[in-house]
Amino acid sequence: MAKLDALPWAGGVALVSCGVRLGVRVDDAAILDRLTPYLPPVCEAVMAPEVDHLFSICTRGDSAPGIGAGLYEGTRLLRRGRGLDLAMQLDLLRSRLEFRVATNSLSLIFVHAGVVEWRGRAIVLPGRSRSGKTTLVAALLRAGARYYSDEFALFDAGGRVHPWARPLRIRTPGMLPQLHPVETLGERAEQRSLPVGLIVVTRHRRGSRWRPRAQTPGQALLHLMRNTVVARERPELAIGILGRAVKRVRAIVSRRGEADAVAGRLLWKADAEHEMTHASLNRPIGDT
Repeated sequence: MAKLDALPWAGGVALVSCGVRLGVRVDDAAILDRLTPYLPPVCEAVMAPEVDHLFSICTRGDSAPGIGAGLYEGTRLLRRGRGLDLAMQLDLLRSRLEFRVATNSLSLIFVHAGVVEWRGRAIVLPGRSRSGKTTLVAALLRAGARYYSDEFALFDAGGRVHPWARPLRIRTPGMLPQLHPVETLGERAEQRSLPVGLIVVTRHRRGSRWRPRAQTPGQALLHLMRNTVVARERPELAIGILGRAVKRVRAIVSRRGEADAVAGRLLWKADAEHEMTHASLNRPIGDT
């Protein structure tokens, strides 16, 4: 670490995200202007120099013996490269920053999922990368929903969902994912926490028909756990929080074709499930 610390750093940022302290330093001040879209969307800048995880972007190779150009986490070289490779380094930086927050936050459970708000409740779309969740999130926004996340659903101790409203990462074949601020879709990101209204387990497959099947709360919990970042490290905590989130919540599963053909039907389904739940909770005791 001493060799890296001795380099002529041009600047950096220190921030706190979900209780996790992060730092990024660069040897080229121009890079600072490009950092913002790659930082965690839920964070605040701090002045304290002490951080839990420090990342370094070195653009000048051989600035010191044994130090090459690239992205470092602590003393570990994550990616070697310079110049035009900076875009790939920043994309990896974003991923590693989010991973550190997701694995170290003590107040929130991170689940790989897209999330939108519809009529005061969250529609949660659990799924890993390349499952098509970002495309479906974008389609739901065009259909009238509001944006919460295209990567993580953040669950608090009460089972409510908090936003992780980073720019949407839309993939183009053969290229790095492109960042699209939600404002480019004519929407704005929401900030309040929400109860879960519907859990939708789906994956895009060309030509598939939308045939949703109901899932039990237990099945819904399993789907969320399969996509939970700390499922192995903190299983009891995750099960407790996610169990509260899925209580009295419907879940459906189906493959799907094109996102725009499904989005409106999903919003209609969320409305129907909310009305059924509301009627059930307000039915007088003994009324059948």
